[in-house]
Amino acid sequence: MGPSVLHNVSVSSDGQRLFAAADGGDREAQFAIGWLLLRCLEAFTDDAVTGADPPDWGLARRWLAPAAEAGHVEAQFELGVLLADRRSPADLEGARSWFTSAATVGHVSAQVHLGALLGYRLDPPDLDGARSWWTRAVDDHLRRDLVAYNLGILLADDFDPPDVDGARFWFTQAAEAGHPAAQDRLDGLSNGPPGGPLR
Repeated sequence: MGPSVLHNVSVSSDGQRLFAAADGGDREAQFAIGWLLLRCLEAFTDDAVTGADPPDWGLARRWLAPAAEAGHVEAQFELGVLLADRRSPADLEGARSWFTSAATVGHVSAQVHLGALLGYRLDPPDLDGARSWWTRAVDDHLRRDLVAYNLGILLADDFDPPDVDGARFWFTQAAEAGHPAAQDRLDGLSNGPPGGPLR
């Protein structure tokens, strides 16, 4: 899948210029090729073609890594996603490193992904780190309701002892922002022990 996509792009004159720039170290061109490969490979994976060879995520990584190392923030984020969610087995420490690089300079989606990785995928989890990154992301994320709801879940269900006041604050924020389950969680805090899945 990946090589045929690259071949189709590289035969056009624009594609030839893109590859020449990427080979010359242009981080925007490297990112563009890596991003294109990721989207094509994701579509291929989503189609679940029976009997097809698995996608070559390493090819996308080959183009994203130099751009990420050169400080391309979006490449850092995409590389984190690739390492956390596309590799088998996942490279969680590598993903953590790239998410942290992007999150530190304000990439909101990287902050959200880093919070999820720290709180729910690392063993042992870093709940304080998850709380910190989600708190930084909540005001700027397009799905403020979801980030606030996840903060409420984290504080109510995962902290020991639960931070009920903090959970109440974030569930209230999520409810006001339109999250459909947040009001139920608020009612649950008033009527009994917290519970429920991360959504």
